[in-house]
This record gives sequence, C-alpha cells and structure tokens, in this order.
Amino acid sequence: MSIKIAVCEDCPKDAEFLRGQMDRYCQDNSLPPFEVDIFSTGLTFSEHCVPGTYDLIFMDIYLEHEDGMQVIQELRRLDQDCPVVFFTRSADHMLEAFEVNATHYLTKPLAYPKLAQALDRCLRLHKKQSKFILLHTEKTLRRVLLREIIFVEVFGNISVVHLKKEDIHTRTTLKDMEREIEKAGGSAEFLRCHRSVLVNMNHITALHGSVFLMDTGLPVPISKYSRKQVVRAYELFALQNMRESHAVGAEV
Repeated sequence: MSIKIAVCEDCPKDAEFLRGQMDRYCQDNSLPPFEVDIFSTGLTFSEHCVPGTYDLIFMDIYLEHEDGMQVIQELRRLDQDCPVVFFTRSADHMLEAFEVNATHYLTKPLAYPKLAQALDRCLRLHKKQSKFILLHTEKTLRRVLLREIIFVEVFGNISVVHLKKEDIHTRTTLKDMEREIEKAGGSAEFLRCHRSVLVNMNHITALHGSVFLMDTGLPVPISKYSRKQVVRAYELFALQNMRESHAVGAEV
C-alpha cells in the first residue's frame, strides 16, 4: 500500500517533526514509508494538490500569509473526498473543520499517540474509498470505485450502473453485481431496496414514502413488500455512518 501525503506547514521545524513522527508510525505498523510532500504556503499547495494526487492532507490553519481553512475550502470545491487533518495551536476552528468534512483535528505540540489515532482513522477511510469492481462493457473493461456508484438497476440481464456523470451498461445480473461488490468488501454499504435496484446508501439524502432520494436528485423505488426491513437497514447504516464518518476526530 503506497500512501502519498501532502503537508502544508510554514514552520520547517514543525514540518520535519511531523514527517519524522509519520516515519515512526510506518515502522510501528510495518508499513512502507509514506511519500510526503511538504509545502510552505497555501498557494504552492493548491498549485500541486489536484484531485487524486494525494491520499491524505495535513493542513496547518495558521499559515504566515494565508488561512489554511480557506485553502481547504477551495480544495473542497474540486475534491470532496480526500481525508484532511488540521493541526494548529488552538481548538478554535473545530466547528469550521466539521463544515469542510475534515477527518481529524490535532493541536500542537503534536503528541505521537494522538497522531497515530488520526493516521489509523485516515487509513481506514482511504481503504474504504479505494474499493472497486471491474465492469465488462461492450468496448472495454472498466474499473469503477464503489464510492462512485449511486445505484444499480437491472433490465433483463443488463445492469445499468449509475454514476454522477454517466451510466455504465454491463451484461450481468443484479445478483452477480451484489456478489462482486461483496468480494470488493463493500456489501455493508449497498442495499437491495427493490427486486431490480441496488442502492449505495452513502448517496441517500432522504426517505420519502416509497422512494429514496439520492444526492443526484433521482428517486429510487423501495419495494412495498419489504419496505419495513429496507428502511430499518438504512436507519442502522445511517446511524453507524454518522458515528464513524461525519464526526470530526478531535484530539486537543
């Protein structure tokens, strides 16, 4: 597992200390060393941090000439998913960190046990975001991340995989699709809400009567015969997801 990390920190001493503590974490957990790029300004960070470049970002909020929180706000317009850990000298910005979907919040001086907890959490999230399946289309074999799938619906033996910006048609049954998702380790996030529909619960924004409303605005039907079980399964997922994913890990 190769992990690439961006550190935005204008104090060279703090940046090198953080790098050294991450090296220690890798040794303690028998991991290959992280690839770490250090940026001394928010501008240079933004120039290099295009979506997909880094697996994890450490951002100091109090940069000499910039506000690290604003730097991440700009990043979130392009990349909603990359884990971000804020580290700074006070806990004053924890609410703002929550609003930009930060994964963790640390205060200086960094203590190794707290940093290790943050890295544990970020690596679990990275593993979850990296899960994928392979889809056979008419022209090629597509690699699709599970987190990109909104829902899947089947027509005969053709499954239509709905992503945010495109639909992929593949000649497979919904049962086989479920099997592939299970092999990829994503079965806990997907729910058969109708005999012909498999939904990614991460993308559900609301429940309206007999449909789930997805974050793309599309409604997805819920089977009237199993509605009670389907709604209960989603409620349990949402509760667990709220505990694990939507709360900022704070180590003050």
